[in-house]
Amino acid sequence: MQKTRPQSSVQLMKLRNKRAGFTLVELLVVIAIIAMLASMLLPAVQGARAAARKTQCINNHHNIGIALIRYEGEKNKYPGYTNNQGPPGNPRTGWVFPLLPYLDRSDIFNTYSVATPGTPNQHLKIMVCPDDAESINVGTNASYVANAGLGGDDGENLESAAGVFTNQYKANATAVVKLTNTGSISDGLATTLMVGENIDASQWIDSREGCVGFNWVEPGDNTNKMNYQTGTGSSCNMPRPSSYHAGGVVFTFCDGHTQFISEDIGYDVYKMLMTPRGRALTPQQGILNESSY
Repeated sequence: MQKTRPQSSVQLMKLRNKRAGFTLVELLVVIAIIAMLASMLLPAVQGARAAARKTQCINNHHNIGIALIRYEGEKNKYPGYTNNQGPPGNPRTGWVFPLLPYLDRSDIFNTYSVATPGTPNQHLKIMVCPDDAESINVGTNASYVANAGLGGDDGENLESAAGVFTNQYKANATAVVKLTNTGSISDGLATTLMVGENIDASQWIDSREGCVGFNWVEPGDNTNKMNYQTGTGSSCNMPRPSSYHAGGVVFTFCDGHTQFISEDIGYDVYKMLMTPRGRALTPQQGILNESSY
């Protein structure tokens, strides 16, 4: 019987090296598997990040809503979309400025509400949606806007068409302005919009209705619907709700609850949600059905 000759150490080393390596085909298969797994995981990761940003936006809304409820409870009125930056006769400012003490920013309010105020330039993180990348950490930019009702003078002159936030600028101490409080919201706090989003909004120190508020128009058309021409930077001309959240916009209602509303909402329903006394404006619409929004 012939015996097998033992292999030399050189031969054994070559054999080990040959068995330890990958072939090109095996390497390509591994790369393909990794790429396929990455392509499956990436949408999930992106979706989780988008959900986290939306949750933070809702949290911002919640805190702003609490501040507005506290403000209304103490002042017996909501802020105007336009107010005096301090005493009557002072320059105009938007709805956020009088709310500052209720957002734990009394330092800004006390500094700039004096008789001869300067212009605030502080960035307010709470006023920016995390999905609004162009406004994050940028000056006084803001994402959130107030319900200003029917746009223009009609909204001021027709009480049933007005929003929650009115023009409260006083040129002097004897000037009379129209106010809204919880007692005047006859349609119900839970069915009246208070704050929404507009990624084309201006700065929180602005005082123009179309820059710090959102409106409805009559007759309603596509140019004022949610998310119409999103990202055009033309909020003052098209003060409609808009966001980078897929399919709709986050709102805070006058009772403090927040809700994501689809961009496909019927315009008549949207109009009724915006008017604190909307049934007086459109009695034929009847009572709102919550399934409609």
